[in-house]
Amino acid sequence: MTSRSLRSNVFALLTWLVAIALSSMVLLFTASQVRALTVGLARDAELVAEILVEESRGPLLFADRRILADKFHALRVYPSIALACLYDQSGNLVAGHGKDSNVCPDSADATVVPLQRTLTKPVSWHDTTIGRLDVYADRGTVLTGALSFVAPMAALALFVFLIVSVVGRRLADRAASPLHALTESSRKIVRGALSERMAIGGPQEVRELARAFNAVIDDLLAARLAAEDDLRERRRTEAALSAAESRLRQIIDLVPYLIFAVRSDGSVIFANRAVADAYGVSIDALLSGEFARSRAASDGTDGLLFEEFRAGRLPTEIWFNTSDGLIRRYLVTRVPFAEHRDDAAPSRELVVAVDITEERRLQVQLQFSQRLEVVGTLAGGIAHDFNNLLTPIMGYTSLLMDRDFPADVTRKLTAIHSAALKARDLVQQILTFSRQQGDAAEKELVSATAVLDDAISLMRATIPSSIDINVDVADDVPMIQANPGQVHQVIVNLCTNAAQAIRKPRGRIDIRLGLADRTSPQCPPRVANGAFIELTVSDDGAGMSEDVRARIFEPFFTTKDVGQGSGLGLSVVHGIVTGHGGEIRVSTREGSGSTFHVYLPAAEAAARQLEAPREHRTSGSERILLIDDEVEVVRATKDLLESFGYDVQAFTLPASALRQFKSGEREFDVVVTDNLMPDMTGLELAHAIRESDASIPIVLMSGYLDDKADRHPAITVTISKPTSGRELSKLIQQVVPKKLA
Repeated sequence: MTSRSLRSNVFALLTWLVAIALSSMVLLFTASQVRALTVGLARDAELVAEILVEESRGPLLFADRRILADKFHALRVYPSIALACLYDQSGNLVAGHGKDSNVCPDSADATVVPLQRTLTKPVSWHDTTIGRLDVYADRGTVLTGALSFVAPMAALALFVFLIVSVVGRRLADRAASPLHALTESSRKIVRGALSERMAIGGPQEVRELARAFNAVIDDLLAARLAAEDDLRERRRTEAALSAAESRLRQIIDLVPYLIFAVRSDGSVIFANRAVADAYGVSIDALLSGEFARSRAASDGTDGLLFEEFRAGRLPTEIWFNTSDGLIRRYLVTRVPFAEHRDDAAPSRELVVAVDITEERRLQVQLQFSQRLEVVGTLAGGIAHDFNNLLTPIMGYTSLLMDRDFPADVTRKLTAIHSAALKARDLVQQILTFSRQQGDAAEKELVSATAVLDDAISLMRATIPSSIDINVDVADDVPMIQANPGQVHQVIVNLCTNAAQAIRKPRGRIDIRLGLADRTSPQCPPRVANGAFIELTVSDDGAGMSEDVRARIFEPFFTTKDVGQGSGLGLSVVHGIVTGHGGEIRVSTREGSGSTFHVYLPAAEAAARQLEAPREHRTSGSERILLIDDEVEVVRATKDLLESFGYDVQAFTLPASALRQFKSGEREFDVVVTDNLMPDMTGLELAHAIRESDASIPIVLMSGYLDDKADRHPAITVTISKPTSGRELSKLIQQVVPKKLA
């Protein structure tokens, strides 16, 4: 009796323990379910918020309320969302969705009673906040879900309790303690404590179950740790690779060279931004196979994509038509490579193309400038020799013209003398054109009419006779303060440019010189308010487009083919005109010719008239030391001077003349010397004479005079050969008083 009562008590105790365990499990699983539902509710709200923010960005930016209303209406499929409200940047309600009777407030600062805001997310567009989304979750769904779980769990617990009550009487002593331990371990594991293990005890079955369960937990824990380690390592590797690729892409895109890789069929594997810009397409379009097929099917050749693969090739230069319509020259280097190490032959190429258009153009311009320098030097040398030939012709002709010959002979001598004068003027024009003068060339009071006449004389001999040159010069054109050589160059360059623009069999160039027309639409405001002369050069050539007209004064810009123009002519004209304080304008129309308007400031009123030359004697008795290495020049000049009464002692060797001068056997009043002579130049001779007599006038007479000779301190005055005896005698009379002073 006592023993049975004890079993009953134990049974009752075990029954209560089982009941408590089952109840605890129900409560724990219920709490776990509530927690899971709460987490799920927050996750749903976060997901819905992210979707709404992503899909509402564009409609909110463009204030499309209809699309926003449709998107918020779709929230009806989310019963866990009680209320969702979208506000614009000013806090005004734009769209919303409410479950049951819930309504969004009109202002973002208002609250919703009795709901509590679950989360708030900003809506941004390119780092700029354009709105805000408020989401309110229905927490009642958590309670409903929990109740729906508790009912079946409670029924199950009651059922288990009844079973345990019936069966547990005989198993109470053996099963009560192990099951309780198992329940406790299960509760901890359910809570997430994977480090917890089930106690091994009780019947054999319970012990085996505990061991198996513990082994599964161990395996899960190890797998989870390994997966977490792998995931972290993978994320680190991916981040490092992405950063390295981004840096490499940025660096290559910044390189101004064309860098890309191609297959044997011309399809592009990789390309930087410079390649895409050269072809005028995006990089994605460049990498598509369709791009290579379209380039291969086009009529034009592509020297970048399609080249036969061969090892050891040297860099080559190619011409390439870029997307902006320009023809560029590239230095292309190709390096074949195999895609895989075990490939027998290379099937890919790395191509690097460097734009060398400007370098080649500058090389051409340098060569052209060097040729111009050689031409100028050659012109100077030829002019010197030619003037030496003209000197005896003009000298002896002048002497013969002073004698009493029959009219027929006098007429022929006059014709010879006139032809010699024209030849002298032509040589002087060539020298003026070939002489190099910088921006700092000295300016003087110049007659633009005289410079224009000299330039037109030269241009009529160089421009084809099929082009008519018409010149219109107004009366009383003011003088200008300018460098005559540079003004001469402006006229020649403009006329040459006009002649080259005429591409038809016949044409005409109209040149006008006069006061600036202040009423002309081409007249700049500064010119209209001052005293300027205007030079216009018009042609009936091809004219220019607006794009070409905008660039004609750029250095090295030319529309001519390579080797046919330097692109410097109009740039030099612009520099000379602006350097003289002037303006240049152009009016043109494609197919209708062009007109260049050059405006140069007139000289001050007090300086507009040249000082009238003073009258000097054309004869004298002064003693002259004459030096020239050309025998005929010496003879002709000596005879001319002696015909005017001078006492002349002539030498062909500068050293002999210097010895005679230093010997003191004769005193001289004037020294007349050539410049370019063997053994000793005229400048060297003048310097040596100055050491003996610092006051004697020295006249440098040469067939080619440069700026260095004009500025030499030992030279009193210079005169160009050939010259008439009267001109030379006048010059001598001007410098002799300096000796007396």
